[in-house]
Amino acid sequence: MRKLPANGTPDSSEVSDALLTLQDMLHAWESDGVNMWRTVNKEITLVQGQAKYQLDTPRALGVEEVRLRQMLGTSQNDTPMFNMTADTYKNLPNKTVQGFPSQYWLSRGPSVWDNTAPSVAVDNSWLYIWPTPSASVVASPNSGTLQMTVQVPFQIPQLEGDTIDLPQEWYDAIAFNLAERLSFEYAAPNHAEIAAKAFELYDMVKDFDRPDAIYVVPENPWAS
Repeated sequence: MRKLPANGTPDSSEVSDALLTLQDMLHAWESDGVNMWRTVNKEITLVQGQAKYQLDTPRALGVEEVRLRQMLGTSQNDTPMFNMTADTYKNLPNKTVQGFPSQYWLSRGPSVWDNTAPSVAVDNSWLYIWPTPSASVVASPNSGTLQMTVQVPFQIPQLEGDTIDLPQEWYDAIAFNLAERLSFEYAAPNHAEIAAKAFELYDMVKDFDRPDAIYVVPENPWAS
């Protein structure tokens, strides 16, 4: 940005300002639908009659799939569960009925709609399942568990010197977009030039690891 002289070193306040700007930028990218998460496997031990399970270590941004696992002797038996919408879950007449869990709903943010956790932190995520586990599901030898593939956020730097927890393909886009924000804040004369390059790099990388779309086109009955 040419704010510092050649080989100049930013002072502590400038470093702090840049770090806060970087954090704000990465959070904004998350809200823009950028694929800024990694997938991890998570296991939850089921409790008889319990419908709600907390997913906050790390916080879950999404759930790709959930399987109910039961032990059959020395073998594992995994049964896929189906995702519900919020309206579908909330409209269930009896959310505590016990049985073989077959559906789930991920709630992100404070879970206050059911009046069970009014003080829950905003960043918490909850997995609701239905039906709730029966005694036969959780008791030995079945020992029911949920096996999940969960989307968790990349770690955003909190301190000077922290590693940016994003793929190397993002580094140029991060550097130029951070420079764009700072150059605007400090009214740098070359802001427009930096902004053009920053936006170009952002567009290049924001979909780089997103799965390719698959399109199903119906057959044209009139085609010869």
